[in-house]
Amino acid sequence: MMKVKTINEYTKSPTESISNSYKTKPNSFKEPGIKILVGTRGTGKSYTASKIMLQAQKDKTFDVTYFITPTFESNAGHWKQFNINRENVFYPDREAVQKVINAIERDRDEFESYLVEMEIYNRFKRDSKNKRTISLINGDDLNDYMDYGYVSESGMMNRNIVKPEWKYKIIRPPQSLLIVDDCLGSSVLSATEAFTKLMITNRHLGALSEAYGDRQALGCSVMLLVQSYTARQGIPPSCRHNCTDLILFKNKSKDQMKKISDELAGSVDVEKFTQAYEYATQGDHDNLCITFAPSCKTKTFRKNLSSFIIFPDDAATCGCGGKSRKIMMKKPKDEKENEENDIKE
Repeated sequence: MMKVKTINEYTKSPTESISNSYKTKPNSFKEPGIKILVGTRGTGKSYTASKIMLQAQKDKTFDVTYFITPTFESNAGHWKQFNINRENVFYPDREAVQKVINAIERDRDEFESYLVEMEIYNRFKRDSKNKRTISLINGDDLNDYMDYGYVSESGMMNRNIVKPEWKYKIIRPPQSLLIVDDCLGSSVLSATEAFTKLMITNRHLGALSEAYGDRQALGCSVMLLVQSYTARQGIPPSCRHNCTDLILFKNKSKDQMKKISDELAGSVDVEKFTQAYEYATQGDHDNLCITFAPSCKTKTFRKNLSSFIIFPDDAATCGCGGKSRKIMMKKPKDEKENEENDIKE
């Protein structure tokens, strides 16, 4: 018989925590994450990615989007609605990922410079209020004000100073999204140092010198759109093992599905996965999304992004109380009974 003894050590919780998470709605994907969309040509990967981006645009999740793809122009019908800066579109070569990381780190540097500029601006406004506050300005502050042009070398106050402006709409450490599309077999997905860094440390890219709220880094969400889950020169293990959300379209390859099922066995119930996949991918453009660390087990499986597929035992332990669209799944005896037992809320 098992016996449990409570000890006094390791009982104190840290007073501060750093999550590096982007704020998202309860039923939206957690960000920054790594999403892999797997489907053969014409199944709807780009369409589904654009749906995720549209919701993120509505929720103001991302400040900047990067692309690594050779087909940006030919897929412009999906992407033009997002007003992507063409400077943030990179051709898939071995340097592409590092270029994105460099851009994120430049954003980090600019954000920290902006914070310093705002601190000096607010300090000057306070110190130049009247003669008494001006007389109390110390040497270090005066040097700062002169460096920023708030005070001339002759000691004259500049009354026409302009408040610093941040380049994005929301003042926060920039939140980034990277789309990698049509790059299977290219050097982008090879195990370069930059790609490995991106896949393993995507939440920690662009580390800040000081915490900003619960953020200690900028981070970067990643979406990979590929035709094959496991293939030579395909998605390396460093990516697959760090995937937060896997979106699968209909796949007729039994070998591919066997490999996917084997890899998922340590993360999700394989029987539930099989049943959810068969249900969710009945149409040619339907898909199943698996979230590997959901806030509630009822949010593990989705059909076409907008419907949660919920199993009875998961529903029994649900505590999220959301009003999301749901499909209750019962273990079918045959296909006809399965259709009768699907209950839409």
